[in-house]
Amino acid sequence: MMRAQEPEALTPLHEVITFYSYKGGTGRTMALANVACLFARQIGSGRVLAIDWDLEAPGLHYYLRSPSGEAADPNVEGVVEYFTRIQEIVGSVSADPDGEEKAAESVLEQLPLDRYRRPTCVSNIDLMPAGRLDETYSSRLAKLDWQLIYEKSPALFRTFARRLAREYDVVLVDSRTGMTDISGICTALLPDKLVVVFTANQQSLTGVERLVLNSVEYRQGSRDLRPLLVYPLPSRIDAERDKLRQLWRFGDAERRIEGFQPQFERIFCSAYAMASSDLTNYCNEVQVQHSPDYSYGEEVAALDAADADRFSIVRSYEALVQWLSSSAAPWESPQKARQRQRLESSLLDEERMLESGTPPDVRSLMSLQEEVVRLALEQRPQHLDTVAAIERLVQTCLKRANDVGRAIEVLDTLTVALSSMRLPAKLKAVDVLLNGARLLKARGQTDEARRLSGVALEEVTASQAVLDEAGLDAVERIAVGLRRGGSFGEARTLLEVVRDRRIQLKNADDPSVLTSMNNLADTLRGQGDLAGARALHEQVLAVRRRMLGEEAPETLTSMNNLAETLRVQGDLTGALALQEQVLAVRRRVLGEEHPATLTSMNNLAGTLRAQGDWTGARMLEEQVLAVRRRVLGEEHPHTLA
Repeated sequence: MMRAQEPEALTPLHEVITFYSYKGGTGRTMALANVACLFARQIGSGRVLAIDWDLEAPGLHYYLRSPSGEAADPNVEGVVEYFTRIQEIVGSVSADPDGEEKAAESVLEQLPLDRYRRPTCVSNIDLMPAGRLDETYSSRLAKLDWQLIYEKSPALFRTFARRLAREYDVVLVDSRTGMTDISGICTALLPDKLVVVFTANQQSLTGVERLVLNSVEYRQGSRDLRPLLVYPLPSRIDAERDKLRQLWRFGDAERRIEGFQPQFERIFCSAYAMASSDLTNYCNEVQVQHSPDYSYGEEVAALDAADADRFSIVRSYEALVQWLSSSAAPWESPQKARQRQRLESSLLDEERMLESGTPPDVRSLMSLQEEVVRLALEQRPQHLDTVAAIERLVQTCLKRANDVGRAIEVLDTLTVALSSMRLPAKLKAVDVLLNGARLLKARGQTDEARRLSGVALEEVTASQAVLDEAGLDAVERIAVGLRRGGSFGEARTLLEVVRDRRIQLKNADDPSVLTSMNNLADTLRGQGDLAGARALHEQVLAVRRRMLGEEAPETLTSMNNLAETLRVQGDLTGALALQEQVLAVRRRVLGEEHPATLTSMNNLAGTLRAQGDWTGARMLEEQVLAVRRRVLGEEHPHTLA
């Protein structure tokens, strides 16, 4: 159990939380009453609504009495009367599938809640009772047709939940047991969160599994976009029977007892499509002990106990409230959930600042981004979004604040985390480091740029053996970007890794390998290694001629690439021969006016001009201009060019 401490002040949830049990006798209603009191105490001036939807056996009013101490108030109606009136209203109108939400709002606006709820003896808690418990209650309940209400207004229950959540900081619903229309409404249609209360026995646990899976599956496939989080609540656990407690928590295969912890771990993996789920910490904290003092009557422990020590029944309720109020899933801690919420809030603030339409205050933006990076590194250091947050901070440091020293410090945090990252976050980090190095080099920080680039390139080289096709594509995109930015050395290193790895995975004639070789050749040409570029272009052209033929578009592209390298080398005769071949094929296959043909004519004109054949160059350029004027018009950018 956690050490007893002062409960943390809670942020209002504005959510609906249903308490459900498959069987009776679990202490479900008592649990809800205690949780309501704890929420009311810790929210401060906030408001809590408790709803008694266990209509066949209502009892919440005994725990949450009126301010005068009465349980049932004959002057206050409740759920039965409210939905009897709803049934009358929806029964007189036709369903409108195109306007479900608006139609439901219109129905609910006709019924103010005031007459269907009352204050309780606990400050800030209102109760919506089951109904007016007179001699006509059973007959009036029997006339309610929940299926009819849903068919007539499919959005009504979720709209009702949203309406309650707007008015109250938290709404707690006490659901009927079993598998019924009412339990379906309370567990699948109304709540943001579902607390499943059970005792440690097979009959209590068996039905719970089916209901949880059905409720989550329904929500995921419905128009209701709210996620549904489920929280197990083991109840009436005897703290003095250690062996039995361990048996029913962890299970025993020989006795065919699965154990409630592994059972819910399995349920959550299935419901939320997770590979694993560990409820150890949650189940250590959230087990409601059996307490003889509260086995009689309807006393609320949270009102009696001033301080909840580790042996108190209230302590488990307090732990549950911490999970509920933080929106932590049972497999994560409330502390981590609150950190996640702070990160999400900071990210929203950053987004608003960047998209406000006015230039942000640089220091304020930088401070906010520092906080985002700090929280992201604490919570998810290997996540792609964390790398993206670091990238935004580096951009702000260099492009807005001109704080080179801080940019280097931030990039260094990335180098520390780099080796432990997984793909694709690692490759994104490499991209950030290389771009950061390029910006630093432009600001005269040559040594720092070289150091950071070296770290990034070494990491890619070390990762070569594990790069898959998606990873290779990512590295190639980074390299091409570097080449376009003039960072030919870094681009060459990356492209050599891509080429070598693709040859390992496929073969030297594979189209993806040829593309990598072509990109590497263009990079070598930009770097000044013309002999190396020419050799690669010749290899690619030879393979494409053999595999695809002389007239294939890919072959023609390779011929053009080789011609450009020959031209830069000064072999104008060789370049001219290749360009004339390309132009002849394109004229014959594509026609005189095709854009690719016109490009070939321009390329050839450039080589003729370099040879000093001004007449031949002029003739080709005039032909290109005439076609573009006729086809594209006088003012088209290509014509003007």
